[in-house]
Amino acid sequence: MGQIVTLRQEKALSWNDHLAVFALTIKAQGKAPRTIKDYLYHVGRFFTRFPDALESPEKGKLAVLSFLADEGISPTEFNHRRVYVGQFFQWLIGEGHVARNPFEGMRKRKETGRIVDVDMDTITALLDLPDRSTWTGKRDYALMLFSVDTATRPGESLQLQPADFDLARAEVTIPAHVSKTRTPRTLPMSAQTIKAIREFLDIRHPSWKASVPVFCSQDGLRMSENSWCHRMKAYAARLGKPITPYSLRHAAATLLLRSGANAFAVQALLGHTTPYMTQRYIHLVSSDLKDQHARFSPIGQIVGERQRVGKKA
Repeated sequence: MGQIVTLRQEKALSWNDHLAVFALTIKAQGKAPRTIKDYLYHVGRFFTRFPDALESPEKGKLAVLSFLADEGISPTEFNHRRVYVGQFFQWLIGEGHVARNPFEGMRKRKETGRIVDVDMDTITALLDLPDRSTWTGKRDYALMLFSVDTATRPGESLQLQPADFDLARAEVTIPAHVSKTRTPRTLPMSAQTIKAIREFLDIRHPSWKASVPVFCSQDGLRMSENSWCHRMKAYAARLGKPITPYSLRHAAATLLLRSGANAFAVQALLGHTTPYMTQRYIHLVSSDLKDQHARFSPIGQIVGERQRVGKKA
């Protein structure tokens, strides 16, 4: 009589199950909450559209090609999809859930980048808009000054606590857990920014704990990036120009470079781990130089317009 062996059929994990474990894994690795959120967003979008992408390498490859071939997709969006979903598949390979990465061979697209060029006059006009007789007006004014002065990312600025500011030394420290790159950096501040922050801290509610962020809501809660975007949108409407919180970071970089700041110093201020992103600001400022050269070149003034050469020299 043959032996009867009963095998228990294990239920295959869904992409949602894998994504939950992946999210916990990268959280344990110290990834920023915003980065984890981006992974969940892009991977979730992919599998919502192509829920059978894990069933076979062929289905996975077809799903990826369809995902990256969407009409009108920008190079930036293309690269985001490629990176976030591609790294999720790479993790699945390491866990032994799939044999190959369907994103393999898909090359990164060249991004032109979108840097908003905000001039000095616009920043000056913007700083005149907050009603500094109110608590929220003082906060908005101080946050605008701080953003242009230090080029800090909005998501970083809104998490800073009083202990991160050393007003006596004119410095602010962006802690590792706040920094987008998870690398701490200490930045200098100007006297005007220090004065605005000190005045704002002086009216801080005495019952608020030290963990309450400096640029918080009126209730002592952390202000979200969306809330700050909405407030900046209202100021921009009054100004008649499209300015966002990130525009202030762009302004900080371009105005520093135009004033003659060293490119490496600007890179350190921005918190860029490579010079690639900073080069985009340098390219923008270089176009100013070309315009100025075309208008004011001494050779152009001395020699005048070029004349057509005749048949005989």
